[in-house]
Amino acid sequence: NAEIVVVDEKSINAGKRNQAYENATHEKMTRGGLRSACDRVLHRNGPCVILDSLNAIKGFRYELWCVARAASARYTVVHVDASDDDIKVWNSARSGEKDAYSEAILQDLCFRFEHPVASNRWDSPLFTFRPATDSPAHEADILDAICAHVRGDASAIRHSARALTPNKATQNAPLSDTNLRHEMDRATQEIVDGI
Repeated sequence: NAEIVVVDEKSINAGKRNQAYENATHEKMTRGGLRSACDRVLHRNGPCVILDSLNAIKGFRYELWCVARAASARYTVVHVDASDDDIKVWNSARSGEKDAYSEAILQDLCFRFEHPVASNRWDSPLFTFRPATDSPAHEADILDAICAHVRGDASAIRHSARALTPNKATQNAPLSDTNLRHEMDRATQEIVDGI
């Protein structure tokens, strides 16, 4: 009965999908909005946050992993492994809807897609759906494994269900009393020297 928050282009008012990914500037703004939205709602004991978006760039997945690590939250990547042809068919089936990609944008996104790799810490644990070959029973097993991971049920899954821990270097640690005077004197001297 955990709260679930879905973050996607629509929830951050990125406009239509074609507008959100029509050029590098809009795409960068869209990814920044998605990351910020996740950062706002994600915390250790908080809701289950589902980022329903492309996540096609490994650098963006790394940024999301860092957000989860800073929040000491569990993190996973769910990859739908489909061929470019299948993706084009699914997109053309949505052509009457507002959220279909134009052919040029879809082709560009498929060309630039960087597949997740389970050995990368920011892509792990990795759950992969293969719609062309997976049976409904196998898909249900994958969904059960994802849910077990989100709940933290380590005995039910083969992946580590531990929450990520923040890196000491990324934490805002206050200055210790022993260094405080030295740091203040040094900063004051730099200002005086600059004047």
